Amino acid sequence: CDAFVQRTCENPHFFVYFNTCSKQSVVPRGFNLLNNRMRSPTLADVAREAAVAVSTASIVLSESGQYHEIPEATRMRIQAAARKLKYQVYAGARQLKRGRSGTIALLLSAEQGRSSLNVELLYAIGAELQQRDLGLNFVRMDDESLMGRDPRFLRQKEVDGVLVNYNINISPRLIDLIHHYEIPA
Repeated sequence: CDAFVQRTCENPHFFVYFNTCSKQSVVPRGFNLLNNRMRSPTLADVAREAAVAVSTASIVLSESGQYHEIPEATRMRIQAAARKLKYQVYAGARQLKRGRSGTIALLLSAEQGRSSLNVELLYAIGAELQQRDLGLNFVRMDDESLMGRDPRFLRQKEVDGVLVNYNINISPRLIDLIHHYEIPA
């Protein structure tokens, strides 16, 4: 028996189907009754929607390895499924798997006159990083902050490298921290 009645939940944007024959509620896939919200779509959801293996969807969405070996029609189907489901790659998981953040820090002194950066150089840095698919974080630091707890971006390895933009008097503590955390500079 397929007689369904739509019933609303506490959240007016979602609903539950009630099968009048079996007296059971049918919850749409991905719906969490505990908090009346849809869960984020997973890679497996995208693969199911595109009718491909999870590994194939992974290769296409990360544009890695054998990306060009997968037929264009399949790639388009996977990308369409990801858009339809509003799938977003979880950057944190990708960073853990790769062991890299994909980000470079540009360190600037908070003290006037110790750092300077002209616009042309900034554009050149940005263009080079973009070609390498890397992001750029600006970090302003003063020497006093280096005397307390080590900066989070170093402690938590939030960056893959550091560009130090100090004209004069680079703090010996900063140099020691960069060496200690083995961050390319």
